[in-house]
Amino acid sequence: MLRRRVEAGRDGLRFRTVLRWRTLEWDDILRLEDLRVAAPDSRIRTPSLRVAAALRDGSVVSLPVPWTGAADADDFERQLSQLRTLHVRYGRGSLGS
Repeated sequence: MLRRRVEAGRDGLRFRTVLRWRTLEWDDILRLEDLRVAAPDSRIRTPSLRVAAALRDGSVVSLPVPWTGAADADDFERQLSQLRTLHVRYGRGSLGS
């Protein structure tokens, strides 16, 4: 069974895709954005919340987690805030880089 997972540390983000792990260095990430994703089922009216990394080369990479329904928005915002804090701490322009 595959589980969605994102690991964040000093060197950047590491996350699981369908077939492999992928790594993004903090310096490659311009910003972390929160996205509202419409549910694939039209009977579900509330969007899902998801995080995307906007990269310096102009591409955007959707992260597998956090991904949550609107009911869990507070937990989603907390996790996104933690990722943004790490990006500021270890990304381009931080002290010690």
